[in-house]
Amino acid sequence: MTSNPSEPSGGGATNKLVATGLIGLALASGAVVIATHVLRVFTPAGQRWDDAAYLEARLTAPGVQQACEWILSTLTVPTIALGLAALLLVSVVRRQILVGVAIVAAFAIAIVLAEILARVIARPDLAPALTALVDDDSANTFPSGHAAIATGLGLGFIMVSSRRWRGWVAVGGLAFATAIACATVIAGWHRPSDAVGGVALSTGWLALVGWLLARQRGTRAHSIPGRSAAAAGVTIVILALACVWVLATIGPEGFLLAFATAEALIILGTAAAFAGMVLSLRGISLDR
Repeated sequence: MTSNPSEPSGGGATNKLVATGLIGLALASGAVVIATHVLRVFTPAGQRWDDAAYLEARLTAPGVQQACEWILSTLTVPTIALGLAALLLVSVVRRQILVGVAIVAAFAIAIVLAEILARVIARPDLAPALTALVDDDSANTFPSGHAAIATGLGLGFIMVSSRRWRGWVAVGGLAFATAIACATVIAGWHRPSDAVGGVALSTGWLALVGWLLARQRGTRAHSIPGRSAAAAGVTIVILALACVWVLATIGPEGFLLAFATAEALIILGTAAAFAGMVLSLRGISLDR
């Protein structure tokens, strides 16, 4: 008797494969958090680069800064609660209640940890010439809660979505998370290292929970290469337009190179987080 090609198969082998991909993403994200904090907070060169990018961001046109502040204002307690409720609703409709609850728990842990770290980690003054020009009340500490929230929501929706739509959900989530992370710097709310740390922190926790879920319930399913390729194409276009926009909004004076590389790093880092999640789950079903 032949098996139905639409049915999942090979669960045991798939569990090991998914566990490898997701635990690798979790460990890599944790390494990024540590490396970002050490290199860009506890070294003079890192602090100079971080502060130079922050100061250059303050030279953006007022209209651009206001637009970024509006983008950031969309993340409020009610909208975050609405996003989590929608995520849980999707998990209930798709009969993945355990997946939804686990993702919300990981999201909560990442956000609480981000807030704790931002309050307890001190930033020594190793580049006084530039630090004196930075308003530390506006440039909050490491990591960015806004970047962590946006990334956590985006990755969470990927994990509860149908395999058929994961790629497109990733495009939307990536656009949202990238906009929030970049806006925190342009609006003067955070230094670049804070945004990178927030993205990596949420990615690490969501990937860790994904690893646990995959080991328990992951099964093999056929991937949909056509949709994945189309989603990847749209993502590349969005990233290209984002890079052009970032470079076009900055004036000729100041620390342009530091800012441009910082925003590019945020964009590419966020893209890597979402691509890593999609690729780790490719051909995998968390339905049970």
